[in-house]
Amino acid sequence: MSKPKVVISADNLSADQVSAIKSACEGWAECVHCPQEDPRLSNPDSGLDPHILIGWASPRYLAESTLQYYLCGSAGIDAYLGCGLGQKNGFVMTNAAGVMGVVIAEHCLAMMFSLTRKLALMFEQQQQRIFSRIWDGDEVAGSTACIVGYGNAGMHLARRLRAMDMKVVGVRRDVSKKDEHVDALYPLEGMQEAFGQSDHVFCLLPGGEATRDFFNAERFAMMKPGSFYYSASRGSVTCEDALLNALTSKHLGGAAIDVCKVEPLPSGSPLWTVPGLMISPHSAGHSWKMPGRLTELFIRNLECIRDGKALHNLISPSVL
Repeated sequence: MSKPKVVISADNLSADQVSAIKSACEGWAECVHCPQEDPRLSNPDSGLDPHILIGWASPRYLAESTLQYYLCGSAGIDAYLGCGLGQKNGFVMTNAAGVMGVVIAEHCLAMMFSLTRKLALMFEQQQQRIFSRIWDGDEVAGSTACIVGYGNAGMHLARRLRAMDMKVVGVRRDVSKKDEHVDALYPLEGMQEAFGQSDHVFCLLPGGEATRDFFNAERFAMMKPGSFYYSASRGSVTCEDALLNALTSKHLGGAAIDVCKVEPLPSGSPLWTVPGLMISPHSAGHSWKMPGRLTELFIRNLECIRDGKALHNLISPSVL
């Protein structure tokens, strides 16, 4: 029986990390490295024919190729929903849930402090060589934060927020399992109560049809006047027109988004110039340490495939 073929298609991995994955395949699988833009990965009939693909590939390639295992490098899988992968015979998919939780939490903190401490204004003054004290910066101690989509990244964020003397509440579908890192968990039906008490609302919801435009005009209206909104998950979750209105009307004290519906954000978008909005370029999940954690996850799952064990972060076919 021929060895299974492993293709690494993850441009964010270093040469050493690629070598570590190849070493994990020695003796039981053939392993090759392909750039993500390799034309063979856009053509299921190219002859590449991997048994296992690590990193990123298009839904069409996954659906039409002979691939059996897809170890996806993203935590979010909305790009692969509704593409027929759940009906593909023998297809197994995992994601990178947990790999980006720490850095997403830290990025959320950075966005919060950038707005509350008016760091953008301070940097603007520095560029103009203006030394003018700012008297109306905010404090986060004693305030309340709400994390919507309370999962792994939310847990990391909650731990850090509580360490800064903040009250933390979470919103998620299943509240049956309590969590020591939050003061209270609310189901979706309790969202208005959660928003009404929160000074800072963090959106960490996954993408997909179920969450499209989840933060719309109605839900922004539930938030306290002067509160802050932060999004670090998927651009599809936020209705951008509703966000613009909430900022221009001053209902929100400010907002920071790491993701947009169209990326890169078009130069003509009003998001660039609306007062009170900070934009970062879909970078919340990335740091120089993250690819190392991703490599470790890939290797653990390759060893599970080799040994016939259950994979980590397995995605149910019913979800796909």
